[in-house]
Amino acid sequence: MRALIIRLVRPCVIGLGFALMMTGSTLLFVDRVTLRDAAEMQQSRMPQIFVRVSPATKHEFSPPQWMPITLLAAGGLTVLYSIALPRKFLED
Repeated sequence: MRALIIRLVRPCVIGLGFALMMTGSTLLFVDRVTLRDAAEMQQSRMPQIFVRVSPATKHEFSPPQWMPITLLAAGGLTVLYSIALPRKFLED
């Protein structure tokens, strides 16, 4: 039973680790992220590439310098540990 649970949880943990690594690698190249409200996006009829962001509904996120490296390291350790973890439990 324990092997079945580990077999089902392992892909989810590996996916979480890869998501952390992808987010960290994306933040390496980004200085600032600007988010818009959903109401402003629905009101516009033009493609989202050409719509300007009004200053009133603008939300900016500036990640600190330590965040990309931390996310990359945490994701890498999560993936490596989840790959090595089932061998310990399956041998017992």
